[in-house]
Amino acid sequence: MSYTDHFEKLTRMYLNAATNNYYAPSISIQKGSATVEIVVRPEFLQSAGFVHGSVFFKLLDDSAYFAAQSAVTDAHLLTSSFNCYFLRPVSTGILEGIGTLTHRSKRIIIAESRIIDDKERIIAQGSGTFLKADLPLDEKVGYF
Repeated sequence: MSYTDHFEKLTRMYLNAATNNYYAPSISIQKGSATVEIVVRPEFLQSAGFVHGSVFFKLLDDSAYFAAQSAVTDAHLLTSSFNCYFLRPVSTGILEGIGTLTHRSKRIIIAESRIIDDKERIIAQGSGTFLKADLPLDEKVGYF
């Protein structure tokens, strides 16, 4: 299987996940990187009128995860830890999570991510550790 096929299958797997019905993200995957975009909607805002941290975490984790998963074709990865740094509040616009694979060993993969707003400002950043699961990438997990 080519990497292009792998990225297309990962894209379908991501977009068909039930949680994404709510967030309505888009995703682009390349080898060692992934970009996830979400348009800020009023229901993402907390009481002070800023995007809730859960949306930031989703963008950071998803973009880092798929940067890591882009390099693994035989098994599903699991997020084992993730550190987030929320740097500035935002209330409107398009948020882009950009993930980059930074380390890969036999079972552990590390990826970093950052969120950029539509004014090119860094909104948040983070890094995660991902482990290969005993779960193959196949149709059961939406990889088709």
